[in-house]
Formats: sequence, structure tokens, C-alpha cells
Amino acid sequence: MAKLSVIIPVYNSEKYIEKCITSFLSQTDNNFEIIFIDDCSQDSSKNIISKYLADHKNFKLIINEQNKGITFSRKVGIEKADGDYLSFVDSDDWVETDYVESILSEFEKNQDINTVMFKFFERYEKGTKLKFAFYPVYFNSKSSIVTINSHNIFDYPTFCWAKAYKTKFIKSENITFYGKIFEEFAFYVSLCIKSPKISIIDKRIYNYLYRDSSWTADDSKEKIKLKLDNLKDLKYFTENLIKVNSCNEDLKNVLLNRIEKLENYYKKMQL
Repeated sequence: MAKLSVIIPVYNSEKYIEKCITSFLSQTDNNFEIIFIDDCSQDSSKNIISKYLADHKNFKLIINEQNKGITFSRKVGIEKADGDYLSFVDSDDWVETDYVESILSEFEKNQDINTVMFKFFERYEKGTKLKFAFYPVYFNSKSSIVTINSHNIFDYPTFCWAKAYKTKFIKSENITFYGKIFEEFAFYVSLCIKSPKISIIDKRIYNYLYRDSSWTADDSKEKIKLKLDNLKDLKYFTENLIKVNSCNEDLKNVLLNRIEKLENYYKKMQL
């Protein structure tokens, strides 16, 4: 059984998926499996993945019966993960050659932790390699053990792919995605409310591709309305988590204030 399960949701990614896949072919540690979940792609994504399956027994392809969205696909990946640890990679991103080795080494070095954060590069389709402009506390930090609280929760990236997790911790604590747009924020809230024990790797081992055509970059009036609708759902999800988990008042206020700020931001964009 592989130590690390890498979950890669796929939808119409023919332009990017091969680079993502090949970044795993030269890993310095091969103790991993990749679970591709194709969400009924209408392009050649499935064919590109399929040509690697015969020679790479640690690659698995799951095809959704219907187009369900990235939240559903990631949940399927969690359910199917067999490794001691799991991580998420977006199909248009790619990893450094020591991605797997760095994650496994950190978990083995600090066996009490259940989450590992690592640093990443932001890239644009033109090929520019940049230091990510946000999260200065995070990117200036050295390797360390951190505790998430109401004072520092948003000093760290909410992206699910910027971390790796103990599989048992994610499944037993029912840490999950919710919604269609802010699903990673929901996952991060779900994670932080469970008081995770986190270690930071002071190394950039992931490449995040920023695409102008991506859903999150679309600020048309139609998409802004959808984002606001989804923020209402996110607020409901967060309030329910807070209630069920007896979240402390400070953390509750910080989480709900952040959602309110996002709502105000998109409301101003409607004007």
C-alpha cells in the first residue's frame, strides 16, 4: 500500500494534465498513489490519463457517472484514499521532484502532527515564476510546529493543495468540502475547527498555475451573483460547524467576519 494518496480532480484539463502527470514520474520517493477523478470531461483528458495507467500501477482513474463538480470529486478521492497520508493537486498545477519525499519525511519526523503545510510558487500561463504575494507571515516562516487559533488562522493559505494530511484524521473527523465555489474555504474551516497539529515545511514543492480563464478569476455579474449565493451557503455551513463543535467565541467571530468581508467585497463589485 502506498504511503501517500494524491487526489487529482479532473475536468476538461487536456491542456494541462500531462504536465501535472509527468511531474510525478520523476519523484525522488515513489511511495505514492495517484487517484484521478474525472468529472465527465468533454475533451481528451481521460485519454491522456489512460495512456499512463498500464505502466503505472499506482495510478487509478475513477470516472464520475455524471458531472458533479470538484467538491464531489474530492470527496470521492478521500473515500478511495488508501495511503496513510493524502494530498490534493489541481489538474492544471504540477509539483517539484521532492514533493512526495518532503511530505513523507515531515510526517515521519513529527509523528504527532496530522497536517503538513508546504510553500509553493505562483505561476502564470506565460511562464513567470513568482513568489506568492499573499501570506507574508507564512512565507517568511521557517520550519516549525504551529497551532491555528483566532489570531493567526488567516496568516496561512486556505488552499487544500497547500497541505497534506493524515488520512485517518480527515476521515475520522469528517473534515470535508462544501459548496461549488468556496469549497476549499469550507474545508479549511472544517480543518481548523478540529484544532489540527500542523508542521510547516520551509520549502516550495508545489506550482500553482493562475489562469485568467479560471472560475475564481471570473468577475462577470453572473459569476458575482453565484459567488454571493455560495457565500450564504458557506456561512450556513460554518455556523453549523461552530455549533456542533462548540467553537470558542473568538474563532467563531473571526470566521464569520471573514465571510462577511467577502460578501461586502462582492456586493461592491455589483455596483
